[in-house]
Amino acid sequence: MNEKILVKDLPNWKYEALNAIVEYFQNTEEKVIKYSAKFGLDEVAMTDYFDKYVMYKNAVLDEITPVFNKKYVQLTQFLKNDMYNESSSSDDIVRSLILRFLDVSTKKITDELIDEIFINVFNEGINELDEDDKSVSYDFSKTDDVIRFLNKIGYDDNIKMNVISLSIDRYKFIRMFTEMITEFAPVCEKYFFLIKEDYEKIYTEIKEENIFNTYIKDLLPLQLVYNEIEVYISIFRFNELSIRNFGVNEEKIVSFCGIYLFELTKLTKNLYSDEKIVTDLKALSDITRFKILRSLKRTPKYLQEISKELELTPATISHHINSLLNSEFVNVIVDTNKSKRIYYEVNDKKILSLVEELKKIVEV
Repeated sequence: MNEKILVKDLPNWKYEALNAIVEYFQNTEEKVIKYSAKFGLDEVAMTDYFDKYVMYKNAVLDEITPVFNKKYVQLTQFLKNDMYNESSSSDDIVRSLILRFLDVSTKKITDELIDEIFINVFNEGINELDEDDKSVSYDFSKTDDVIRFLNKIGYDDNIKMNVISLSIDRYKFIRMFTEMITEFAPVCEKYFFLIKEDYEKIYTEIKEENIFNTYIKDLLPLQLVYNEIEVYISIFRFNELSIRNFGVNEEKIVSFCGIYLFELTKLTKNLYSDEKIVTDLKALSDITRFKILRSLKRTPKYLQEISKELELTPATISHHINSLLNSEFVNVIVDTNKSKRIYYEVNDKKILSLVEELKKIVEV
């Protein structure tokens, strides 16, 4: 039973500082504008939609990027590519490591604390992806065991090299990340006035618990099961929703909800264009994805269960699940109370709506 939800009235500025640099490389709003037809708008209207966001982003980046390029450029390898893409689960190790230190003062980060969290994050990876294989044990303080684990999971070479690099120089890189985030957070707050109007609009809408839950249920293929959760509205991850354990000891469950997520989702809801139909059909044009849907139709499952049933690596299943999620063919069930797992189930309504659109081709 849902018990308590708290929508914060201000962003988590350290989280924004981290993602400001991510956006320096990714320019997510340009990709959204490029596919403006998906939202029923033309490029001019979509560009106007992001006007305040772009002003805010440019003001922040104009101030922090010279500092980044001078002091923190070594972190580029962890931020520039898709391993820090919220839609991919292959970045969980790196992301989890960085986020655990957001609320920790740089003065309190010891080598022992870094080792403890580093090992804990990898052990969580085993619990989620490899929990039934008790014949294999790892000492994640050793790089060789980190490599063995990454090979077993099936991450691609680029992901492996970045995680291995982080493992070898974790004391340096973790401290560099926390120093950077601490330095850039006040800049993100400094220019908040540029986007405050858009922020307060969504905050006013979702600050009541029943409204947030209604949006989650009606607009997103997601079901939350929780006792208590904190919600931060995120500016730089403007079209995404994440739910994760937060803090050094995972003492709380936190959701980061994009400032434009619900509004953009409303624009696409029940809006079928030829392009969207083709995109959805492409998402289904793979035998593995069909097998995943058939498996989930019988019962909701978490990643490892699907992996074992189909005899494919968790990384491969994750890739296909992400494709199905992007077209909303599967729903997500996040249980933060007992099992603390992410389950997937078939989204019947989406499949039926696609069938109805295809039937229109032959109807007279």
